[in-house]
Amino acid sequence: MPFGGFLAAIGNLNLILVTMVGSLANLFGSYAAYYIGKLGGRPFLDKYGKYILLRKEELDKVDEWFNHRGEITVFITRLLPGIRTFISLPAGMAKMNLTKFSIYTILGVMPWCFLLAYLGYIFGENWKIILNYYHKFEYVFFAIIILIIV
Repeated sequence: MPFGGFLAAIGNLNLILVTMVGSLANLFGSYAAYYIGKLGGRPFLDKYGKYILLRKEELDKVDEWFNHRGEITVFITRLLPGIRTFISLPAGMAKMNLTKFSIYTILGVMPWCFLLAYLGYIFGENWKIILNYYHKFEYVFFAIIILIIV
């Protein structure tokens, strides 16, 4: 995304178009994990989840959570670095409506796509530096989330 922003800054691309293409690419990439979860995730975890300490009751709670709060869960987790990639799998396992999943995924990834592209636009040829800091920030944020959960 920062490189796309850089290309927009030098006039080769449009910043809004970069954001839209990045958001759609994220959405289409999310479909793979969504369908893995939808087509095989739950039966697989029902059978083997006990070996990784996932009980059927916990999986039922996840399904219930997605039935009542799936949209907001997808939206919010798409905004969070580190965990935004993984939400597609449980959404698919809970058989969340694909249209709703798509809408809330797009709404959640667009701010990130725009921010990263805009940073590339602003910093121009220094976009590689931004990418390096972004990855450092992502891991720190992920570690903080893990510490909060534990």
